Amino acid sequence: MQDSMLQAMRDAPLIASIAGGCSLIVGVLGLVLLRRLRRRSLPLSLLVVATIPVLAVLTGTLGAAAVMFFSAHDLGVMLIVAAAAGAVALGAAPELAHLVSA
Repeated sequence: MQDSMLQAMRDAPLIASIAGGCSLIVGVLGLVLLRRLRRRSLPLSLLVVATIPVLAVLTGTLGAAAVMFFSAHDLGVMLIVAAAAGAVALGAAPELAHLVSA
């Protein structure tokens, strides 16, 4: 148990940098998209604002998982959980954007 905790602590900077890098890419692309949508409707901009963090978390998680030694089953389960959580969050985003802009 203690050895696995020490290994996790040694791997933490690598995993954090991969997850952070993947999330940063999504954030930068989202910022570019928001700048292009500056003159568009407020609900559309709010939808993009709600989508960026969801996609950033998903890509960061998937990026970190890609370098970890998951079994095929564990990776599949993680992908299902991430997809389900992302779908729920993105499904709620249009309604939340509409409520905020109304």
